[in-house]
Amino acid sequence: MARWMTIDQKRQIIAKSVECPSLTHAELAEWAVITFKLPHKPARSTISGILSNTSRITIDAYGDGRRRKPLKVLSLRLEHRLVQWVKEYKDKNIYLSRQLITMRARHLQGEICDTWDLNLAHSLHASPRFAFAPASWRSRFCGTKGGSSRTAEPTRDNGSVRKLPTNTTAYLQPMGSGIIAAFKQRYRRKQLEWVYGKMKRREDVDKKAYAVDQRRAMEWSNEIWQDMQKTRTISNGFRHTGVDFNGVNENPCTYGDDFYRWMTDCPAARSLQLTTSTV
Repeated sequence: MARWMTIDQKRQIIAKSVECPSLTHAELAEWAVITFKLPHKPARSTISGILSNTSRITIDAYGDGRRRKPLKVLSLRLEHRLVQWVKEYKDKNIYLSRQLITMRARHLQGEICDTWDLNLAHSLHASPRFAFAPASWRSRFCGTKGGSSRTAEPTRDNGSVRKLPTNTTAYLQPMGSGIIAAFKQRYRRKQLEWVYGKMKRREDVDKKAYAVDQRRAMEWSNEIWQDMQKTRTISNGFRHTGVDFNGVNENPCTYGDDFYRWMTDCPAARSLQLTTSTV
């Protein structure tokens, strides 16, 4: 398989195909397993995929030939700064571990993001082509993966930075455990009704009594989902996020009707009303 071959071996397969164009994919696979002493013979689809990507694999920018896959660099600026940092310690005969390099990468990533954001803010502020709205008009939620946890607050002209609590992620997921639990509870009720129907019909009930076919399971799921639309389960799930709904339950107020009913039906209220009118 392709995962057992390095980039250099893939390039040799391409060179062999150019040298002997009459070789089939199966013959190239046989040649590769013997030449490279691979534990498994590459599939014909693997050889076909290598040959179809000839223009990409043969260039030097694809990666070091000793690697099995090309090295993916997500940020060239981060890569250059990491290489420079490692080289400084290497010149001092200090070899850094992978954990230290990872920690340094996280710190540098925060610095690079802050620098980019500040440059963007200054460039937009200096450009007359952009109109700026107050920060109170709109808000943007930014979630970063592996971002810096430093407490520095640089000045930004294009927005405001607000700290969120550590449990923000759980509150920003509307499809939370409440909706899933309600769905499972209704599905379990369907299963119990299914088994109870078998018991009423005097059918054999074994360990597979709850098993149903895919069509019936999909019908149950559709019925459950339609039934949940009539409840407040989903709306409460979104309301607790605090993103699209208010943080309070917006039930219609019935205070006036309740008070009028209490005044007309309760004897103590009628006596109080008579006393008040007499005074």
